[in-house]
Amino acid sequence: MNFDPYTLGWVAWVAFFAIEEGLAVFYSKRTEDTLSWHIWEWFGINDRDKGGWFKIRRIALLVGLAWLGTHLLGFPV
Repeated sequence: MNFDPYTLGWVAWVAFFAIEEGLAVFYSKRTEDTLSWHIWEWFGINDRDKGGWFKIRRIALLVGLAWLGTHLLGFPV
């Protein structure tokens, strides 16, 4: 494996995420500390009010997740 600055940066990022999410899941008393809760909040998943930017945020999440899935599976997008 090539340990250039980008590789080290991504490894550090993944390690930070694992620590942050682990603390939020196992040690925090609040459910609002996990990444999934923040994504639900940012993209209006739990919004009772369906007005405003609701559809645009949902479409942005759907498009982003579709791109990420195809990208990580190796398709050139």
